[in-house]
Amino acid sequence: MNEKPTRWEYITTFIVLALCAYWAWYDYQNDPDKKIPFEPLIAVVGYIIVLLGYLRWQKGKGDPSDGVTPSHAVTTNQTAEKIYNIESVKEGHFGKTIKDSENTLVDTSISAGGNVDIGNKTIQTHIENQYIQYGDLKIPRYLTNPPFDAEFFIGREKDLEAIENHYQKKEKLLVLVNGEGGMGKTTLAAKYWVQHQVRYKHLAWLYSDSGIGSALVGLATKLKIDFDPTDDEAAQIARITEGVNNLDMPCLLVFDNANDKADLEQHYTTLHQFNPSCHILLTSRVSEVGDMRVHKVKPLDKDHALKVFKKYYPDFLDTEGDILTDIMHAVGYNTLVIEVLAKNLAVLNKFKKQYGLADLLRDLQQKGLLAVKTQPVKVVYGSHILRNEKADSIIEAMYDLSALSAAEKYLLSNFAVLPAENIPYNTFCQLLQVPDDADIDTPLSNLHEKGWIEYRPTDKDFKISPVIQEIVKVKNKDTLFEDCKALIDTLIAQLKRDIIHLDDYQQAAIAARYGEMVLNALTIPHWSLHVLCDRMGYYYQQVGNLSQALAIYEKEWVIIQRLMEVSKDDADLKSSLASTLGWLGTIYTSLGNLDKALGFYEEDIKLTKELYTAYPNNVDFKNNLAISYEKLGETHTSLGNLDKALGFYEDYNRLEKELNAAYPNNVSFKNGLAISYQYLGNTHTSLGNLDKALGFYEEMNKLFKELYAANPNNVDFKNGLAISYSKLGETHTSLGNLDKALGFYEDYNRLEKELNAAYPNNVDFKNNLAISYEQLGNTHTSLGNLDKALGFYEDEVKLFEELNAAYPNNVSFKNGLAISYEKLGETHTSLGNLGKALGFYEDEVKLFEELNAAYPNNVSFKNGLAISYEKLGSTHTSLGNLDKALGFYEERNRLGKELYAAYPNNVSFKNGLAISYSKLGEMHTSLGNLDKALGFYEEDIKLTKELNAAYPNNVSFKNGLAISFAQLGVFSRDNLKDKPKARIYFKQAEVLWLELVRDAPQYVQFQKFLGMVQDILKSLD
Repeated sequence: MNEKPTRWEYITTFIVLALCAYWAWYDYQNDPDKKIPFEPLIAVVGYIIVLLGYLRWQKGKGDPSDGVTPSHAVTTNQTAEKIYNIESVKEGHFGKTIKDSENTLVDTSISAGGNVDIGNKTIQTHIENQYIQYGDLKIPRYLTNPPFDAEFFIGREKDLEAIENHYQKKEKLLVLVNGEGGMGKTTLAAKYWVQHQVRYKHLAWLYSDSGIGSALVGLATKLKIDFDPTDDEAAQIARITEGVNNLDMPCLLVFDNANDKADLEQHYTTLHQFNPSCHILLTSRVSEVGDMRVHKVKPLDKDHALKVFKKYYPDFLDTEGDILTDIMHAVGYNTLVIEVLAKNLAVLNKFKKQYGLADLLRDLQQKGLLAVKTQPVKVVYGSHILRNEKADSIIEAMYDLSALSAAEKYLLSNFAVLPAENIPYNTFCQLLQVPDDADIDTPLSNLHEKGWIEYRPTDKDFKISPVIQEIVKVKNKDTLFEDCKALIDTLIAQLKRDIIHLDDYQQAAIAARYGEMVLNALTIPHWSLHVLCDRMGYYYQQVGNLSQALAIYEKEWVIIQRLMEVSKDDADLKSSLASTLGWLGTIYTSLGNLDKALGFYEEDIKLTKELYTAYPNNVDFKNNLAISYEKLGETHTSLGNLDKALGFYEDYNRLEKELNAAYPNNVSFKNGLAISYQYLGNTHTSLGNLDKALGFYEEMNKLFKELYAANPNNVDFKNGLAISYSKLGETHTSLGNLDKALGFYEDYNRLEKELNAAYPNNVDFKNNLAISYEQLGNTHTSLGNLDKALGFYEDEVKLFEELNAAYPNNVSFKNGLAISYEKLGETHTSLGNLGKALGFYEDEVKLFEELNAAYPNNVSFKNGLAISYEKLGSTHTSLGNLDKALGFYEERNRLGKELYAAYPNNVSFKNGLAISYSKLGEMHTSLGNLDKALGFYEEDIKLTKELNAAYPNNVSFKNGLAISFAQLGVFSRDNLKDKPKARIYFKQAEVLWLELVRDAPQYVQFQKFLGMVQDILKSLD
């Protein structure tokens, strides 16, 4: 009976009413006697009465006074609302409240949160364990952990009512405001959550210290939202907003500590884009932001403040009431300060009265209060006027009067630089390196009793208020660093490079987070802070968080520069500065900003050369110079300057050889030498010198085998050995030794699988595993095992998609994903799935266009884009879209010309340009432009002849030349009708494929081509 009428029922009612009214008017107008038409008039009046009755029903339905308020929570002392899942109601007897109703529900199933009293039965449920099903997705009601519910809550009942009234007025957004910390904004918001949680379908408590946007993005996991690789923060926030709006309503979002005005303004529109039934509650020190409704959380009134004080200081005497009133005024009725003052008095006067309220007030008058609000307060006592002071003077006095011991101050200093969150007792002792026989329990207990820290006996953990943290930092500023020295040393040790992997970075992650707090708290530069930065930066690199690594290295850079202002000639500081510059270059290289990276590397090598020249016998300086050469070599390789790169790599190799010869037991120097061989091999591979490259890779493999055998638990050596297998596989592939190559690739894949399984959070291992799948796919493609190849490529794509989604700013992962799409496209092309292939090639082009646009100086990305255009051209050719294909081939040729002109010694670019000429020749042949086609074929064969002549052992170049001859043969036979010339070209192709089949018999492609050309030669006889 109480179901809301549908829209069509409304429409039908009004139509009938209108027809009846027209009926009455028509009869009246056409009646010559002008008699009142009673029948239609009665119908009109009847419908009007029905409408008035409905409106009254609708009004009563939303009236809280009738005892049914849909938006109220179902509790034992509140009005009942909808009760879901009641299968049957027998002999119903509902009172005004649910608790008054007995014997009402029979065989029912009730969905509710919290404990619900129904008649004489109590149903206990746990809202935090509930989920709501959305199709295939199960979303928890609690999207975050619930807030802390203060046991002692007093004097805020009217505030709770004000919040409730605000939402009853259909105003979804409210800000709890007070510019002073410690007034109880968070406690009030938490109490509202606890009292009203049952009404909401979903709830989230979001800590907004790092920004509203970051807080919202943190909901992605619980909302089952996956971000697109290209999503920036704004797009991610938009997806979260949409996800929340698609939930069942009403919902509650609480943004705690939204104290950044600029951040509030930035997300002003976002907060207004949530569903009107999504209630938003913010706690903030910002008093005004646009037209957001605010509720001022005022200080406690005198009576309630007195109750708070008595709660924590029960020995208070009624005769001291006037003095207490003046103290309350002095501290601005700040709830937190009142509590801390009372607790301290309780501890100080635990056994005898030695410090009374009069003493406290006198100290306040003489010493002042450290304010938690920015405006001065007038402190009045009786007829005497206290000086006009800011609150900071009062809290400062509070710390002075507490007479903390040295041990207590020491512990507070450490709490002050750690996160303001619950820290377990054992963790705290471990961080401070507390000896087993040391008495830490007494000062901790004292701090808890005096009110400086909170203690939860159930979990045995401690927590300090952020307000008190700031106080301690100021009060202990002269001793803060020394007090925290053991903590800093612990964090440095936990971030040591050879142990951060051991528990899959769990301990390192905590240490890095604590380290950030320490670095923010300690503003005076010190050597150990520089070391902490260095360790943290390396950790963030290992887990792929490049933006955080960059921020830490920049902070380290500032610390070292400030230290050098005092000690300009300190060689160790200069060496540390060079190392930090090198790391900054590494990060910018990973981010694709090669120009910046090169600048940092050049500054790095300038300093390392000065140090090595001044201290030629210092092995660390020598090793650092070698690493500087390595970094410059990497950057010039990425920029396409292979000659420069080769020179730097040779310098790197020379220094590492000297170090390894002088210190053969130093595994670091042996590792450096192995890596130097890898870079020499890479460069000679790019220059087409495969025999030289093979020699360097074999040296690399030999050294890493020795290192791994001697240090089997060292993951870096294991990873180095895996990479050496990869490099040997690549070289034997180019030399046509597919059996050998496959064996090396399988070894590479096996080791990377082990590393990735043991350390799934290490992005380098995951990246290498993806590459190993690609190399296995390539080899099985060459062997003709397309199904196997397809499986490996699909595994590769899966890993690169995960990496790119998690770290969208890492250009290496985006580049890897693009290449993996290309591999899938090639395989589906070979399998005849041109539609699928086209889709993958289009995805590849999109990624390479983004990379090339963002980093136009990176030749690798430009070359990748050129190849992707070629793939699209080939596919559109197969699909018969010749005009589209020609456009892509011309773009590929244009980029190939630019690359080859800029880097004529890069054989890969030269080979790519040759292929582009071949493709243009094919296209213009199909279009009937024979002169153009012949010209392109001749350009192609010119380049392929040069490549084969210079690198006769490279099977790829020899195969390319054979294809060029075959194309000219087909062109001469079919288009020029010159069979003798065609026979010459086909014969030259046959000779080359005979050599390839002989020297590389595993390549099924070579055998296939040989058979085809031999059949053609027979047909020409």
